Amino acid sequence: MAVGPIGPVTPAGASELARSSGLAAAAGQGKGFMEMLGDALNQLGQTEQNTNQLSQRLALGDPSVDLHDVMIAAQSESLAFQLATQVRNKLVEGVQQVFQMQI
Repeated sequence: MAVGPIGPVTPAGASELARSSGLAAAAGQGKGFMEMLGDALNQLGQTEQNTNQLSQRLALGDPSVDLHDVMIAAQSESLAFQLATQVRNKLVEGVQQVFQMQI
């Protein structure tokens, strides 16, 4: 009875998560950190514009816009800004640590 080699162990669903979140594509394309950060900031701007448009349409009485859609968009925008703020704080903290290193 022949026994084959044991393959690498990965958590269940890890490859699906990487594919669905775009991590595998970003790694394969060789995107740099600055490009990924720029893309994230562009998405943040688009989220803000979408929320503003929905709010204006609701205020003007557009029957195709519901209040709950506007509230969901506003909360999504709020969470995106909180995430961006935390990322910025971590970047600043990292740069400060690099500057404090003694050579």
